Amino acid sequence: MARTAIPLETLVGPYPTSLPVPPGSALLTQVAADVANMNSVAFGAFHTLVVIAINTDGALARTVTFTSSPDEFNRVGDITAYSIPSGNSMAGFIFKRDGWATSGQLYLQADNAAVKFVVFGLR
Repeated sequence: MARTAIPLETLVGPYPTSLPVPPGSALLTQVAADVANMNSVAFGAFHTLVVIAINTDGALARTVTFTSSPDEFNRVGDITAYSIPSGNSMAGFIFKRDGWATSGQLYLQADNAAVKFVVFGLR
């Protein structure tokens, strides 16, 4: 079964096309983790992805896992079951294409749909 895709957020600036910046134009879209199918994010034209995970569960810690792929030296290093305390956000992990892209995708998952993902692409 195919993983559920998470769209990339569009960063505003440094020279916004509309000034003043319209209300709501810089809001983040939080995408709930798909526990059954897991998730993926396309690197597309970007060399680097930044992932923020938010645990919206008010009572329990939740975990996230990121699946690596062999880098130029054939090394792998998954980030497994990284725990996010209840009501907290995970600092933005930075993932380079080399070492993290599997068929052009970053594979990620969480143990509960209370985890929301926000992903940015950097060139």
